[in-house]
Amino acid sequence: MVDVFAIPPKIFKFDVTWKNYVAYFSPGSPTSQLNQLGNSVVVALLNGLMATMIGAAIAYGSTVFDFKRKNSYLVWILSLRILPPVAFAIPFFIFARTLNLLDTRLVLILMYCLFNVPLAVWLLRSFFSEIPREIREVALTDGATEYQIFFRLFLPLARSGIVVTFLFAVIFAWNEFLLALVLTSRNAKTMPVAITSFWSTMQINWGGFASTGTILFIPIMILALILSKQIVRGLTFGAVKE
Repeated sequence: MVDVFAIPPKIFKFDVTWKNYVAYFSPGSPTSQLNQLGNSVVVALLNGLMATMIGAAIAYGSTVFDFKRKNSYLVWILSLRILPPVAFAIPFFIFARTLNLLDTRLVLILMYCLFNVPLAVWLLRSFFSEIPREIREVALTDGATEYQIFFRLFLPLARSGIVVTFLFAVIFAWNEFLLALVLTSRNAKTMPVAITSFWSTMQINWGGFASTGTILFIPIMILALILSKQIVRGLTFGAVKE
């Protein structure tokens, strides 16, 4: 901590210590945040899966079917993503309290889906629209149902887009702070909220801040590296035409 306020600043010559990381992963330590790390992992992954699958179903229906006021419905879905989370904080709190869902992982997963499903719909619509309509028509001629076409044709063909959408949904849930602060207090607290415990009116635990911030960054980096090939394919899908 002394090195943080050193004058002149110590850029290359400073004392390296791992005690903050050891304290983070020590269950008996006052600065241990293993429960918050577990909450973040569960909420982010389950929200990513739910938002991606729900968004894929809506995107498929709005891509292959024509119905009245389709564009109006799509704009309404997008508007849910445009509105800032602070506009929903109080209604969400009242909703969660009424259903006795405050301070649970479930309420965070459901609330994050409200923001991630519109993103998933608009992302996956662009991928599904690149799939030739003739594929679906041939499948229908061969007797395939819409469920079979969706799960066996469209989802595999848009695999790169599914991965990109899933990663974006996970990142949003992993980093979100305001709703997690309002809807949780102890049991379901996530890492972005828990990191504020290192700051108080009396002092700032710079070591805890730094170690927690690093741990908060590493899982997303690892996930992005694992899915890097699919991400590159997804982000460049349809960019080059032969």
